[in-house]
Amino acid sequence: MRNINSAHGNADTRLWMNLLSVINTKLKPSIGEIKERMNQYADIWSQKLRAVKPDRCAKL
Repeated sequence: MRNINSAHGNADTRLWMNLLSVINTKLKPSIGEIKERMNQYADIWSQKLRAVKPDRCAKL
């Protein structure tokens, strides 16, 4: 006699494979883009901070 859960195994496997496909094709590239933008903003912020620091020190 087959296990009841084994009848659902194929459907579950297909579902997980489809989810993995979506993650690899859509989610990972989007996360990479977000990380790249965050790094760009961090660079801009760091440059602005460096530009402001000498002025602030002169005022003290």
